[in-house]
Amino acid sequence: APMSLQRRLRLIGLGLLVLAAALVLDGLGQWRVEHARSSLLEERNVVVAATARAAQDATTAMAKAVAAPQIAQAVASKDLPAAAAELKKAWPDAEAADVWPADLQTQYAALPDAAGQLAAAEAALASNAAQLRVVRHGEDARVVLAAPMDTGDVRHVAVVRLPLATLPPPASEAHARAGYLALRQGDYSIVEQGDRALADQ
Repeated sequence: APMSLQRRLRLIGLGLLVLAAALVLDGLGQWRVEHARSSLLEERNVVVAATARAAQDATTAMAKAVAAPQIAQAVASKDLPAAAAELKKAWPDAEAADVWPADLQTQYAALPDAAGQLAAAEAALASNAAQLRVVRHGEDARVVLAAPMDTGDVRHVAVVRLPLATLPPPASEAHARAGYLALRQGDYSIVEQGDRALADQ
């Protein structure tokens, strides 16, 4: 027997309900994806801002340290070990503290040793300002600060190498709840949070 009009309407209504439910679920899924993406962007901005603050604070402290009279007097007297010892007092957590002539000839000759410190020193001399770099040191990361010095008749550069933990970890201020968030320098991940399987996606 032909299907009654009432039954047809019921089937059509049921089909529309199923379609509506599917659209709601699809919309909810898209909303979750967009919400997760928006959250990650916000968290990325938190990390970037925190990193910039930490770097600014550290480079300001480095510029102040190399301007100390004790360091300037030691450099002017060409007593670079004494200048380095005074620099170490300003950074008690430093693993290494050095003051080098600006030609960096000894450091170039010693490559690849202290390559990260040498790169920071070059950047400081080129910019005539204190610089911060995160570098590989063995299997771990280290913070390197460098600042130019124009004391005496020969230009110098001061360099300190610090544990990464010396600076506030910016990624601790963000939480990659539904994705992957990393602070990178070049191809090296300094700090990571979230699902590392998403790193290359």
